[in-house]
Amino acid sequence: MKLRCLLVIPVLCASASFAAAQDVVARLAAIVQEQVKSDGPGVVALVVKDGKVLYRQAHGLADVAAKTPLRPETPFYVASVAKSLTAACVIDLALAGKIALDDEVRKFVPELPEHCRGISLRHLLHHRSGLRDFYELELLASRQPGALTTRGVLDLLGRQRALNFAPGADFLYCNSGYLLLAEVVQRVTKKSLRTYANEQLFAPLQMASTAFRDVDHPDVPGLPKSYDDGKEMPMPPLLCGAGGVCSTVDDLQRWLAALTSPQWRPELVRELVTPPPLQPEQRRSPQFNPYAGGLLVTSVLEEPALLLLGGFFGWQATALALPASQLQVVLLANGDADALGIARELASAVLDRREPARPANSGRPGFALYRDDSGELLIHATRGSGVSVFTTLGWKVEVAEQDGAFQSVDARTPLTARRDANGGIEMTVQGERMRRYGAITMGKVAPEDVESIVGAWRGDEIDGDITLLAKGGRLQLDASRMALPVAPFMPLDRDTWVSDSGMQIEVRRDATGAPKELRVSTARARGVSFVRN
Repeated sequence: MKLRCLLVIPVLCASASFAAAQDVVARLAAIVQEQVKSDGPGVVALVVKDGKVLYRQAHGLADVAAKTPLRPETPFYVASVAKSLTAACVIDLALAGKIALDDEVRKFVPELPEHCRGISLRHLLHHRSGLRDFYELELLASRQPGALTTRGVLDLLGRQRALNFAPGADFLYCNSGYLLLAEVVQRVTKKSLRTYANEQLFAPLQMASTAFRDVDHPDVPGLPKSYDDGKEMPMPPLLCGAGGVCSTVDDLQRWLAALTSPQWRPELVRELVTPPPLQPEQRRSPQFNPYAGGLLVTSVLEEPALLLLGGFFGWQATALALPASQLQVVLLANGDADALGIARELASAVLDRREPARPANSGRPGFALYRDDSGELLIHATRGSGVSVFTTLGWKVEVAEQDGAFQSVDARTPLTARRDANGGIEMTVQGERMRRYGAITMGKVAPEDVESIVGAWRGDEIDGDITLLAKGGRLQLDASRMALPVAPFMPLDRDTWVSDSGMQIEVRRDATGAPKELRVSTARARGVSFVRN
């Protein structure tokens, strides 16, 4: 009898453990199913804890019209998650002594303009080059990104006359830098990035379902279609470096495991996951910093984390690692699912930990503008939902206000601010010197001044035109041929116009007062010149 009781105890423990595991799986499935419709585009989710797969499931459709289901092994276009893989190839070359990260990019791509002198490979890795982003230049020119080629992007960068800022001075997410890094790999090794990455990364890590999609290998068997707001999207351009990788949840989990393991190439990993040291005069982005080699070094559930993100016209990719908890979560989507939000919920459920409580916000619905001595605009907007955001040309973060003091909500680099005695804003991004913004009011512009700006303007830097329209005292960029809509521009005065997304138009006039030039600034391409067509 005693022996029989002793035998029963392990059985009961095993049954309890099995039941607990089943409960976790059910909770994870419920989180995904709540946000993904079975008859639309969907997601593939993978959760690995302590080296064991807790959850690996596909939800939704790869092809909505054909009703083809997604499968756990389905490959996805992972967009900017590719940047971490490009960065690893560049660091690999540096460790082999074939390049140095402080080499100037013009050493390898000498056709870049003279104003690119001083931009190092390290600047490109950490988005501190000041280069204009080629995607935003293409959107301004009303060209569809799917037709882009590497040669075309190099020619476009060669047409630019200025940088967004001096190399190293600021942070601005930039796809141009990572395309140039891919070009450096190809010119140094005499191999395509696809080939080099396969030899140095994918084959050693057994990432057999991962590859850069390039002009010689445009087809990816089993790749689903992508959808944005229910509409089928075109294929991404055949560009490598900033994007271009197709992969699976299993392979991206292997990549996360390598990045958080002391066994795999520790010197390379250390360089890849370490953000650059910055001085107080070097500006940070509360939205994106700390940023290392193609990935974010952040905190999730109040625990240090590595975060890889990608998004492109319906494709969404999140790869999240919490090394202390030995947890990896990968979420790939081909539609409008919130991949990052779902991944965080899955991590929260596994660890039985809740996100920190959101601070209360007393901000009232409205829109206010501020400007610092350099001319940078800060927009403070509170929506009817009660959510408040600070927006500049380079970043956008949610904030909460109490008694005239602000704090960021879930920003990767904390931000604090307060209203000064004159109604302005004094803001500090952690690690930076204080920024002071004075309050400004929206102006009123005479109808004839508005009409003097409307019409077609030629931009040699983008090799294209833009057309301005007037409507209700505002300027509207004709977006009928553009891939993305642009919000209307409101006047600060007759020569300064701003949209609520932060996009700006500066009007320059000749001696008679007639408009002679526009300087258009988007989030990642500032001061682009246009003259009368």
